[in-house]
Amino acid sequence: MEETISLQELIGVLKKRIGLIIVSMFLGLGVAGVLTYFVITPKYSSQAQLIVRLPQNETTNVNDINGNLQMINTYKDLIKSDTVMTEVQRRMKAQHQNDLSVEALKDSVSVNQSQNSQMFSIVSKLTDPLVAQNIANQTALVFQEQAKDMLNVDKITIISEATANLKPVSPNDKINLIIGLALGILLGVMASFVLELFDKTIKDDSFVEEELGFTILGVVPNMTAKELNAKIVRNSSSMGASQTNSFAKEEARTIQNEENNSNNSTPARRSRPRV
Repeated sequence: MEETISLQELIGVLKKRIGLIIVSMFLGLGVAGVLTYFVITPKYSSQAQLIVRLPQNETTNVNDINGNLQMINTYKDLIKSDTVMTEVQRRMKAQHQNDLSVEALKDSVSVNQSQNSQMFSIVSKLTDPLVAQNIANQTALVFQEQAKDMLNVDKITIISEATANLKPVSPNDKINLIIGLALGILLGVMASFVLELFDKTIKDDSFVEEELGFTILGVVPNMTAKELNAKIVRNSSSMGASQTNSFAKEEARTIQNEENNSNNSTPARRSRPRV
């Protein structure tokens, strides 16, 4: 027999397990907070902006402009090439006493381009803001020197040099906390339905009749707290009265016994002395 669950029953399950969902929500929020503020190492970003101009013909048309935009993809490949990165590594070691590998430099550097613009940025992202600044500036300088020889470009201009940004760009505190909160609620809801699924207790009359096939002869209702308290008070008062009666009977019996004892005892006669 296929069992269907209505929306009202689903809401009832959530209301029944609302405490579990709230606890799970705060646990998710706490885990996200710990990871964000104490585990994940913050990273800082610095960027240098450049613009490259190709040789211009006497008549410039739209195709030339589109060609300039498409060339930026070539610049991206050149910037992260072994030739440029090896020179950046040498200068970083010589000028800044920083011995990063070529692969680490490649991973830290990215190239961002504004849409439909010949301007692009060399971005370096690392855990040290000063090192990120130096890598971005050195990469821009090396690219400026080598691109003129490798590519047919007219002029490469560094519009703005990279500066150290002391505000971390990752992790994003708000996003991480929201994700932790959402995951906590989701896990709480899932746990609620799993617990409800494995709960085999009898919850209503229909389960006994429909699932087990038994006939219900009667139902014993649950007593309310008021009824339970009233019963306890009645029992206490009746018990007190019975104890009082027993004490009174015992006292009367004791007095009666004392009176009987006094009546049964006769005083001794004094004998008259003879004259």
